[in-house]
Amino acid sequence: MFLMELQLKERKSFLDLAQYTMKVDRYVTASESWMLKKFSEECGFFDNQYIPRKRQLDDIIKDFENSRKKIKNIVIFELYRMILADGVFHEKQRELVDHLAKQWDFTEDEISEIINLSQELIEMALKSYKRLSMN
Repeated sequence: MFLMELQLKERKSFLDLAQYTMKVDRYVTASESWMLKKFSEECGFFDNQYIPRKRQLDDIIKDFENSRKKIKNIVIFELYRMILADGVFHEKQRELVDHLAKQWDFTEDEISEIINLSQELIEMALKSYKRLSMN
């Protein structure tokens, strides 16, 4: 939704981070794969113009150390959208995002608000899809 706010390097690092997050629990769902594809397109990469790299988490986090808080908010918000898209919040994914939040000095209240916004957006999208799918 907001990924074009990121600079090119940040968008690539976000895609690396999204792939890392998606695979951290060693189980990739169809909705997570679909979200990664949509994230790539939203970042302006079509037809595999950018393929997320396999990198160490700390190396990816370093890419955002000089980013504004707004950018970090977007990154965490979008990661939660992907994580929650399949309706299951795996423990490894929760630990990863908690680690990010700690590294980036997010409060528990800020994270709770981001989670709630992500869930509300997903629920709204599902309701819209169901409504539009009716005869």
